[in-house]
Amino acid sequence: MSKSDVRIQVAEDEPNIDEKTPFTFDPISGKPFQEDPGLRDAETRQLTFRSVLVGSIFGLIIGAANIYLGLKIGWGMGAGAFATFCGFAILKAMQKRFPPGWGGGYFGPKENVSCQSAANGASSGYGPFVAA
Repeated sequence: MSKSDVRIQVAEDEPNIDEKTPFTFDPISGKPFQEDPGLRDAETRQLTFRSVLVGSIFGLIIGAANIYLGLKIGWGMGAGAFATFCGFAILKAMQKRFPPGWGGGYFGPKENVSCQSAANGASSGYGPFVAA
C-alpha cells in the first residue's frame, strides 16, 4: 500500500462553525453565560421555607463546631461550602421523596444559593463566643 492509496474520510454532517449554540461565550453582548430557557420555567421559587430550614440547621451545626474548634485550636471554618454540597443532597432527596407543597417540588441552583445564605447567616453569630 503506497501513500497515495490512503484516503481520509470526512463526515458530511459536521457542525457549522457559524451556527450559534445557546451556551457560547459572547463578549460583545456582555452575557458570558446565557440563561437556560427551560430552567426559567421550572424554577419559580428561590427563597423557600425548606431551603431556609435546611440552611439554618446546617448553620447551627457549623456554628457549634466553630465554637469547639475556635476554643480548642484557635480557628473555625466557613459554612458556605458545607451547606452548598450537603444542602444540595438533602434538598434533592426532599424533591424526590415528598409531594409538592410538603417539602417536595422542583429544586434548582437558585434555591441552593438561598440554603447557603441561610447557613452563612446562622453560623456567623458564633464569632463573639470564641473571640476571647
